[in-house]
Amino acid sequence: MHIMTLPIATVLFLAPTMGASDTLHFGIGIANYNNEQLHYSDKAFYENFSAELGAHTDFDDSFMLHLNAHLYTSPKDLLARITPIFYAGAGIMLLKGQEDYGFENKSNNTNERRGVRLPIGIELMTPIDISVFSEVVPSYVFSPDEDYESIFTSGIRYYVY
Repeated sequence: MHIMTLPIATVLFLAPTMGASDTLHFGIGIANYNNEQLHYSDKAFYENFSAELGAHTDFDDSFMLHLNAHLYTSPKDLLARITPIFYAGAGIMLLKGQEDYGFENKSNNTNERRGVRLPIGIELMTPIDISVFSEVVPSYVFSPDEDYESIFTSGIRYYVY
């Protein structure tokens, strides 16, 4: 999948569930993954649901894709001009190639590996459509090797609309 198609895929993923009066917010950003790699991240949300699509690559032959769905809450008037958004969700991931992205590749398998993710995090929204976020993601790769890893990610996003 070409990296420029990721934002379009997220909007298409959410489009069937939007009503005419719902407001969709869409952001693109970068994040640091386990203090190692930078990765692309886009997020679309409305009401109390969001979907995130992330792409990690070594620009050789390895990549990791993840798709998460979140439920979130935002306490009102907690901070003056910054709105905190707390979220938790579930997702899937697909890894391919030699890069392990923090997961032990016991069989040195370069084929597809699959897993599940349970992201828990906070995103701080500013009035200028920029947010910073941090999350802990317990993740489990189950095919073909089994491995568990708690991943830490932090990043920045710009909300296009």
